[in-house]
Amino acid sequence: MKKNMKVIAGGIGLIEGLSPGFLPCCVLQACLNALSPFINIYLSAALINGLLEGWGMIRLLQGVCVMALLNLVCGGLAAWTERLVNVKQNALFAQYDWKLNSRMMELPYEEVERYEVQALRERIRQMANVNGMGLWNLVNPVKAVVRSVFTILFAIAIFCAVFVQCGPGEGMLTGFFCSAWASAGLAALILGNICVNLYTVSRSTKKVFAAFAGLVPINQVYSYYLENYIDTYHSGKDIRLYRQGDLIRSEMGKLLRDGREPMKRLKGIEFRYNGLGSLAGFAMNLTIYLTVGMRALAGLFPVGSIVQYVGGIGQFVSGFTTFAAQITLLNSNVEALELILRYLGMGEPEEKSGLIGRGSGLCGGKTVLEEPLRSADSLEIEFRNVSFTYPGTESKALDNLSFAINPGEKLAVVGVNGSGKTTMIKLLCGLYEPDQGEILVNGRDIRELDQEACRKLFGVVFQDFQLFSFGLGQNLAGSRIYDGERARAALEEAGFGARLAGMDLETSLYKDFDPQGVEISGGEAQKIAIARALYRQAPILILDEPTAALDPQAEYEVYEKLNHISENRTAIFISHRMSSCRFCGRILVLDGGRLVQEGSHEELLRDSGGRYFELWHAQEQYYR
Repeated sequence: MKKNMKVIAGGIGLIEGLSPGFLPCCVLQACLNALSPFINIYLSAALINGLLEGWGMIRLLQGVCVMALLNLVCGGLAAWTERLVNVKQNALFAQYDWKLNSRMMELPYEEVERYEVQALRERIRQMANVNGMGLWNLVNPVKAVVRSVFTILFAIAIFCAVFVQCGPGEGMLTGFFCSAWASAGLAALILGNICVNLYTVSRSTKKVFAAFAGLVPINQVYSYYLENYIDTYHSGKDIRLYRQGDLIRSEMGKLLRDGREPMKRLKGIEFRYNGLGSLAGFAMNLTIYLTVGMRALAGLFPVGSIVQYVGGIGQFVSGFTTFAAQITLLNSNVEALELILRYLGMGEPEEKSGLIGRGSGLCGGKTVLEEPLRSADSLEIEFRNVSFTYPGTESKALDNLSFAINPGEKLAVVGVNGSGKTTMIKLLCGLYEPDQGEILVNGRDIRELDQEACRKLFGVVFQDFQLFSFGLGQNLAGSRIYDGERARAALEEAGFGARLAGMDLETSLYKDFDPQGVEISGGEAQKIAIARALYRQAPILILDEPTAALDPQAEYEVYEKLNHISENRTAIFISHRMSSCRFCGRILVLDGGRLVQEGSHEELLRDSGGRYFELWHAQEQYYR
């Protein structure tokens, strides 16, 4: 229970942080909504008693006007607070969705690539989709709990007098219902009914949540098919060419069949527990009406007070039932809420610290990282005994790797897939931290440098780059505001000039958001990605398999152009294809995460037993 309270308190703190003032507004709204029915209960009883006492027309109209005025004031205030709560609630969930979704952009990259992090984010999404578990099932129950507390307090205030209004009655039956024993019995019956409701609500809510939990994995797979295959045109060609429609339909049908059993359990739970609660409620209501009616008949209080006491007790039991249901709901929601808080609390946003959470360091505002380091002829990179193993794996992706990159040098890094080429670049860009060894920039450990300033040193094109369904110019600049002249120059340099002639920098890529968007080929996409790296005008250009979607002849032409582009930059070409090697003064050959050869193209070819000789002659036919 203590742990649950801590998690719920953390969720409430998150709500107040996202939408300040939301919870106080909810408390005010709950108070007004709880008060509203009691105005009618109490004043209706007073008006009936007044009629029986012989009130005149004037006094009766005054009573009706007071009742109408109080309803108007209370209803108006309730409507005003409801509007205020709705506005703040919309702001709350807009902020919450953005915070949840933007967290992936803030987490260190090593966290983003972990399966556990991706699975956690997907579980949060699916728990919310299935039955609103998470923040939504915290907001509504908290509002309902506060309202039920006010309901209970107001109810006690208007019905408690019935228990002390005892006295003699005519006949044995009336006498019993007017006695203190009847008051005690009525109190016991009300408490018993509350206990039954607590039990049924608690058990049914837990069972409902358990049934919904069985739907989460089913819904997750269903959503995957829906979002990635059915609802997107990108998979349309494969579905038609490979007749995948039948496979998808059969899988979706199986998921729907698997979901029937949890749904059947839900209906059975509702029937059983609702029936038990209804029986307990019938017994209580029968006793209440008999007790209150007999006492009114015996003259212990006016007949109009029947409305007050019966209505008050009904509200009291309803308030307690709601309270119990919402507390159970809050406890059942703790797991989802805990996942959200854990996800939002993972790591620290990268922009708030250095690469591994250290201070500002060399790149954190000191002049040494300003203009001198914006020039390629002032930057020297060194890997010194660097080893790295990806989390959850045993084999080393890099194993005791040591080499230096001289200022302004053109370097090729080659090797088969899985040799460690891309991993090396991820470490250089600070996306991961080495397990052992150091990566030095002008003699300083990269972990001591401010990450944002350091990453501006690199213009990188990864093999799994992403372009977005925004305008062409926005894709290059990563911003709505961009330099059109600079963007066109970068696209021309990257070999996109011919296609650019028929487009505009405002033209959207793809048709996800814009029906006038253009579909581009894989080769064109790679040219745009290269242009994005060039637009950055970074002193170090890194191209990781930049021509994977091109044929050998087009690849050779691109490298010729890249050779010219990188004249005033340090350039690192990563590839398992060898066409980049002729343009580079030095070549590093990686195999199994180790540096196995180093030298120029001619030097490496002289070693007929070396790895480079083997790789070159395996592809030689393409470059003759």
